[in-house]
Order: sequence, then structure tokens, then C-alpha cells
Amino acid sequence: RRLLQAVFFEAQVAQRRVIEDRQLDEAALGLERPEVLEAIRERSTASFPLPPFDGRAERGHFVEIIEKGEHSGKRGVITTDDKSSRPYTVTFPCGKRRYGLSPAQLRSSGVDKTTFLGHAMAACAAEVRSACGQLPAEMRDSLAELRGQVARDELPLLSLLQAEPLQLQSSHLSFQEYFAARALCKEGTHLSGAPPWQWPAGWANVLALGAEMGEPFAKGLKRAAGVEADFLDLSGKLGGDPPTVLRVLALLSKVLTNLVLMINNIGDECAAALASALRVNEVLTDLSLSCNKIGAEGATAIAESLRGNGVLTDLNIGGNKISERWPPLFASTRC
Repeated sequence: RRLLQAVFFEAQVAQRRVIEDRQLDEAALGLERPEVLEAIRERSTASFPLPPFDGRAERGHFVEIIEKGEHSGKRGVITTDDKSSRPYTVTFPCGKRRYGLSPAQLRSSGVDKTTFLGHAMAACAAEVRSACGQLPAEMRDSLAELRGQVARDELPLLSLLQAEPLQLQSSHLSFQEYFAARALCKEGTHLSGAPPWQWPAGWANVLALGAEMGEPFAKGLKRAAGVEADFLDLSGKLGGDPPTVLRVLALLSKVLTNLVLMINNIGDECAAALASALRVNEVLTDLSLSCNKIGAEGATAIAESLRGNGVLTDLNIGGNKISERWPPLFASTRC
């Protein structure tokens, strides 16, 4: 069951219903030798050729910097596109950013990082298979047994699509989503591809299931995203599907004390959703929402939510579309 859960998790991370044979190997390697799998993923993401793409680069695309200078050859994700002559901000895996890039200064893959990683890892299938040959005998046996059961179509949770090359899928998408949520609750689960604050709508049901699982899921989500401290700076880093990302932020705020959401184009609707999470939050003490697009409606929602919040002590909401008459509203709260 441990291996099966990992297989479903890998499929969910790849945002694919169809599970390929190589993903069984990746699931097994991730369970026993996660550092080896991570090294292969990092190497393949950095070196696999970007596919030809003639269209306009968009927010969320995985790109390579081609301008001369210190960032030449580096790869990252477009996190800002303001449609100007130098519209792009690219965020690198280390968290650093390059601002004000023009279309001529980068090459786009035309796809997001998760999709690109899938292409890159398909080219590394033989390397992953070889690494699996070094796994403990028990895991190798479990992997062989799982392949055999799938090939004979003996697993009720998985449906065989074709035997050669092996392709399968969860009998119902909800199975994949449930086991992905369970996997995130476990120690040792690591996320590849896009971070949670850039997830697409395909993660919405996993997050809904995880919310019902409570604190173990929230802590697991934070851990799997590589967040070790109680402080998280997401300035200019939000992307993906807004409702899904708001769910991520609501969950992470339950296991963080300090959250920075500056420069993310957060408007009234998103601010109201964050306010709902703040109303019941018992952990977060510092929140920065500065330099966004929050107006009167969003400011009112946040201020009202803080009346019932006895924990948040530091709120930075400067640089928004809030007129001078709003400070008294916040002055009446604890911040």
C-alpha cells in the first residue's frame, strides 16, 4: 500500500491521470532514495533541451535566460508579466528573481515547470530504472509485484490501459486525490514541479480532502514544499489558480507564524478570502499584504476578521488602494 500511495502521489504531482511505467520506478525511488530522485530531477530540469516554442511567453511558463550576464543559462518560472516592453520577472529555484526582462532576453518552453519536468524525466527513464536496481530487495520485490498485478489487471484501484508500454490510471480520480493527500501527511514526502503557491486547479480536491485531515496535512504540505522555518516570504511568487492557491495559503497560515504576501496583485476578492482564514487562525502572528491592489472592500473584510483574532499582532497593509479614512478601522483592531 505504501508504494501504491506513492504512485498515486507522483501522478497527482505530474497532474496526469495516465500513469506511465517510469512513474512506478520514480515512486519506488522516491520512497527509498529520495535524494537520488531529487538529484536526477534537478539535473534533468537544468539540462533537458527546451522544446521549440514560437508564441509569446506567459506567466507560469518555464523559461531559460539567454541575455549575457550573471543569469545567462539559468532557468526559472515567469512569475510576473505586466505586458510592458520589459514585462517579465523570472523566479529561480533558489528563490532569487530577475526583474524587467524583455521577450528577447529569455526563451520559453511554452509549458509550466511541472509539464517540462515530465518531459525531462521521460528522457531519464533508463537512469531511474538503473537506480531502482540498487534499492533494497523488499522494495524491488514490491515494485515487481505491483507491475505484475497491474499487468494482470488485478488491482481494483488501478485500471490497465495498455500492457506495452505499460500505462494505467486510477479507477476513479478521487482515489488518486485521496492517496495524494494521505502521502502529504507522511514524513519524507517531497514535492517536485510547481510549489503549492503556484498550483493549478487540479489540486483543489486534494486540498479539500487535506483540510479535513487537519493539522497533519497542513504540516505535511509545509514540509513537502521544503519550508523548514515558521517564516515564509512569498513576495511576488503567487501564481496558478487563485482559488486553489488561496486554499494553500489558508492551510499554510495554520502552521506559520510569519507570512509575507507582498507584490502579488492581491485584490478585494482574494483579500476577503484571506480574511475568512484569519478569522479562525490561531497561529499566525505577522502578515504582510503590502504593495498589492486591496481596496475598501478587501480592507474592511480584513479589519472585521481581526476583531475575532487574538493572535495576529503585526499587519502590514501599506501600498494598497486604501484611502486615508481607513487607518482608524485598523486602529480599532489589535494590529
